[in-house]
Amino acid sequence: MPPEGATVRGIDHVGLVVRSLDAAVQFYVEELGMTVEGDRVELEGRDTAVQFLQAGTGKVELLAPTTDTGPLSRFLDKRGEGLHHVCYELADIHGAVRRLTDRGVRMVDAEPWRSPHGWVAYLHPAAAHGCAIELREHYR
Repeated sequence: MPPEGATVRGIDHVGLVVRSLDAAVQFYVEELGMTVEGDRVELEGRDTAVQFLQAGTGKVELLAPTTDTGPLSRFLDKRGEGLHHVCYELADIHGAVRRLTDRGVRMVDAEPWRSPHGWVAYLHPAAAHGCAIELREHYR
């Protein structure tokens, strides 16, 4: 059993890769009735623009590449638009990442990094049965 802080508290959001944030936001707002949450953010050094949407009690994170050469551009070229990751909320991301790394779980991020929305680290899809997993601890 993992330590208390490493236990998943719930699904924080689902991340979708899109070619155009404007077009995707328009679709999800006008056709599905979601609402825009917060401002559009560019993740410095990650070639990524992000917009969160509120979907009832859940959230959707739309991610779009800001360059033609970054990881999201390569993702789109290889897989097209669609599901990118599922994000789980944790109480102690640093402890969880340390535990996963110590146990040999393949990570994209060896250390959590500071995003505009909280501490973040990704597990490699190969470690999680084909699903990219984002771990997040919200700032207090």
